[in-house]
Amino acid sequence: MTYNWYDTRAQTWYEGYSSGAAGSFQDLSKLTKGTADYNKALDAVTNNIIGLFEDKGITASQAQNSQQFKDLIAKAEAGDTKGAFQGAAAAVTSA
Repeated sequence: MTYNWYDTRAQTWYEGYSSGAAGSFQDLSKLTKGTADYNKALDAVTNNIIGLFEDKGITASQAQNSQQFKDLIAKAEAGDTKGAFQGAAAAVTSA
């Protein structure tokens, strides 16, 4: 069976998206480390990545101690937040 993107309403996931808006994919590489804006954006990215790992059945602590998590955070810090989230979503993990 073939699904039409619009029939699934999946496009609503991106309604209101703006790369400059708080809560959207922030480009950490364009923010100054240590500032309130950077820390807020990094916390949001970190929590999202942890959440994607937790969905796979591992704890936040296990996620944060994994090399895969550290690599994804580094990817986000380099400016590819969307890629970091996609990597976390596609990750195969085990407890």
